Order: sequence, then structure tokens, then C-alpha cells
Amino acid sequence: GDYIAPEYDGHVTLFRATEQPREIVADRALGWGPLVKGGLEIIDTPGHHGAIVRDPRARVLAGHLAKCLRRAQSDEAARLIEETAQA
Repeated sequence: GDYIAPEYDGHVTLFRATEQPREIVADRALGWGPLVKGGLEIIDTPGHHGAIVRDPRARVLAGHLAKCLRRAQSDEAARLIEETAQA
């Protein structure tokens, strides 16, 4: 009940199930928007919350996750190259 989530300065990727329960507020960011200060990317994944981690929907989620990981690794490599060049 009384927990208040702190703000987060980094970037967040939210894998959002496309089928939400009726009682969920129609907030595409599912409440994360005001907490994330470094950018919020929302990736819609077909199915409801419990189904996106089971086949065949898990394959879609895995594809999205793999793409995000490749991008993060590429961004980190570019940052390291830039740091090395400046040293």
C-alpha cells in the first residue's frame, strides 16, 4: 500500500501486452511515464500479460527483446569507442 516508486533517470523499454484487463487505466505507459526521466519506449506485444511469455507469443516477445539487446550493445560499443578516441 504505501510504497512510492522513485523516479528513474535511465531509459526504460516497456514490453506491453496489447490485451489489457478492463480495470487497467487507459494509460499506454501503464503508469511508468511520470517515473522514467531518461526516455520510455513502449513495444506492444500481442496477447494478454500472462500470455506474452508463452508460445507462440513468446517468440514475438523474444524477437523484440533480441532487437533491443542488439541496439543496446551497439550503443554501448559506440560509447566505448568515443571514450577511447577522446582519451
